[in-house]
Amino acid sequence: LRRGHCGLRRDIPQAEGIASDDRDTLWIVSEPNLFYRFTRMAAS
Repeated sequence: LRRGHCGLRRDIPQAEGIASDDRDTLWIVSEPNLFYRFTRMAAS
């Protein structure tokens, strides 16, 4: 996952796991032991 795509500010190196929850939160685990959380922005 590269910086600049879909609003990413930084690269996500070697994504290894992905999950979502009932609140539309997206969780990604990548090497080296990095954990990311993505949430929807509120509509203005």
